[in-house]
Amino acid sequence: MELFQLERKEPGAMPPADRLVLFVGDGLRADKTFLSFPEPYPKSDEDLTPDRLPRFCAPDEDFEDFSSDATALDYWVFDHVKEFFAEATRNETLNEALRQDRIVFFLHLLGLDTAGHFNRPYSKEYLHNLQVVDAGVKEIVELIESFYQDDRTAFVFTADHGMSDWGSHGDGHPDNTRTPLIAWGSGIAKPVAVPDAIAPGHDDFSSEWGLDHIKRHDVNQADVAALMAYLIGAEFPANSVGELPLSYLSADIKEKAEASLLNAREILEMYRVKEAKKKETELRYKAFEPLGQPDLTPSKRLTSIQKLILAGQYEEAIEESDSLMKLGLQGFRYLQTQVLFGHIQSGPALFSLFINATLYVGLIVSLALAYIHREILTVLYLVGVLWPLGHGIGFVQKHAVLSGTWMVSCLIMSTFTLFPAMKTESIPLIMAGGVPMALIGIFYLVFEDAILSGVSSRKSRLPGTLQGHGFGRILIGIQVGFIILAMVVTRSSALSLQAKQGLPRGNQIVGWVVMVGAFAMPLASRTRTNKHYLHRLLVMFLTCAPTFILLTISYEGLFYVAFSVTLVSWVSLEHRIYVDRVAARAAAPRISSGPTTKGKAKTGFRP
Repeated sequence: MELFQLERKEPGAMPPADRLVLFVGDGLRADKTFLSFPEPYPKSDEDLTPDRLPRFCAPDEDFEDFSSDATALDYWVFDHVKEFFAEATRNETLNEALRQDRIVFFLHLLGLDTAGHFNRPYSKEYLHNLQVVDAGVKEIVELIESFYQDDRTAFVFTADHGMSDWGSHGDGHPDNTRTPLIAWGSGIAKPVAVPDAIAPGHDDFSSEWGLDHIKRHDVNQADVAALMAYLIGAEFPANSVGELPLSYLSADIKEKAEASLLNAREILEMYRVKEAKKKETELRYKAFEPLGQPDLTPSKRLTSIQKLILAGQYEEAIEESDSLMKLGLQGFRYLQTQVLFGHIQSGPALFSLFINATLYVGLIVSLALAYIHREILTVLYLVGVLWPLGHGIGFVQKHAVLSGTWMVSCLIMSTFTLFPAMKTESIPLIMAGGVPMALIGIFYLVFEDAILSGVSSRKSRLPGTLQGHGFGRILIGIQVGFIILAMVVTRSSALSLQAKQGLPRGNQIVGWVVMVGAFAMPLASRTRTNKHYLHRLLVMFLTCAPTFILLTISYEGLFYVAFSVTLVSWVSLEHRIYVDRVAARAAAPRISSGPTTKGKAKTGFRP
């Protein structure tokens, strides 16, 4: 793949910057970055004294300690940068190396991500860490400017991702995908101020920042790489889908037009390489129509843009380059998602295969979309409520309790996907999940005989099914005890952590005992216990119950109870449907034939 960089042919022409400093605040949310803090969160002198830092001189995996002060991670970076430049003043070889062109300094600040995971991004620890980063960035900028003294350094501050309110990231929620981007220094345009009005680009999201008078420029994260490459005069990264944000550049309109054209060339080159590979593997390749027209090929479009630049029509050239870049990205997306054998031939067998494949793919797509739009699962559960009715009103009346349990459990399950996906810690909800877990076990102990006799068939009541009856009840009682103990330990641990007192050693020991002991119960039940399938399902349900208390922070335990009831009622309904079908088939009259005593065939009915 060919790489592209902006060639400056004028005598003495130089890239906008000789070097670039990239600050990445890991896990920094955009809304937290631009908020002002009139009341800072100062740490005590003991917390910030330098005598805490030497133990982090050689960072390893133990350095990222979620239970300690996460600011030490960022202090470590800032201190080592200071030591690095101090060494450069004494080391002539290092000094010369640092004065070469196209140098990129990358400072990865991990403290915010660590503080956010452990204390949540709205905590005072997270906000204090942000102030530490703010002060540290200021010191590093002053240090680098003092070292070079040429005003030829560009600075970019951004984040790799944001963070949800409960300290996670990875999905498509705006709190996780919105990140800050602040650029300044050599080659960067000055802020656009609108003193007497709200500047363009602002919305409700940025209304609390107090920056309404400054124009806001939003970009895609991939655009940052293109910006960095332009600033230091480097080649655009291979396989980059970034569009150079021209509003960030202090260059004149001519250079912006040339840079935009170069950006379009890079994206179209990526499209060309991808298309060539696609043609080698596709049996029936169909080109992306906007870029496949003979009179408007990518090369002809690029040539026309070059002519606009030579004619001094820079604005038109920028618009055409932007349009061509978007077409190139759309075409690249088209090549990534093109389906093999996309043209379906005629024929009943192939048509049937196509329909089945479509339904299968539709199911997969629905599951994928349900991850983003969780309400889809709510609709599916509401449709599932009607499933017993599909077997007739008589079936529902005959198995009223079981059908009602299924319908109610589906209705309850449909509500969970309407709850906020980003949960915060709630001790009452954790306890609310543990209570029905324990009550189910107690209810079974009290009414075991009635439950098993009411659902068992004749075969399941054969001798031996209830062997180990007393021993099995003892194990169920122990499992209920584990659930209650898990509730006590979890509540105590959560309150201790909220009070910043750490996790007591005793709670850790008891938690591990409950965890290991709970999962050992199924092994013990195999020796001498009730063999009824409902009893065994209950054992498995109670085995996992303590885990949903110890390792969750909100309504997960309630979900586990509802989900388990839904599964058990589903299995029971399937069994009743099967039994009714077998009974109906056995009761239906069937035609049979056989020889008569006179050697002639006779026809009759037999049950």
